[in-house]
Amino acid sequence: MPYFTDLAPWTYLGAETAKQLVAVGWIDRLHGFEQNAVPEDVLAKLDQSPEPRASISFLGIHECSLCQFSKTLTGYVVPSDGFLYVYPALLLHFIREHGYAPPTVFCEAVRNAPPFNSIEYLRLVKHHGPRGMFDHLAIADREDAY
Repeated sequence: MPYFTDLAPWTYLGAETAKQLVAVGWIDRLHGFEQNAVPEDVLAKLDQSPEPRASISFLGIHECSLCQFSKTLTGYVVPSDGFLYVYPALLLHFIREHGYAPPTVFCEAVRNAPPFNSIEYLRLVKHHGPRGMFDHLAIADREDAY
């Protein structure tokens, strides 16, 4: 799994998209990370059913370098003010098993985001994400609905 410092531009897909993508939770055993309790309401919201949550899929498996637990390599997004936070599918594993604490601003964005299975969430993702990146999201019959 690639490592990114929390709140740094998420450059995995290149510099063109990194201006609107901010990394959270891309930790590994070689770099220290913040540990603390994460509020239950944030955990509960992150644990919502992923469908139709916007995601960025990759080929391969994402393995935890701390314990070797693995999961399909997928990144999920949380809309914020003019950008998206991108976090790995293993984020809940990192929090629950290794005590990782995401930045407070990310937790606030999770709290303030509409439910991840809502049309409003998908509209915000499309609006705040890099141009064209989420055009595949079927969120309305009319283009002017976003």
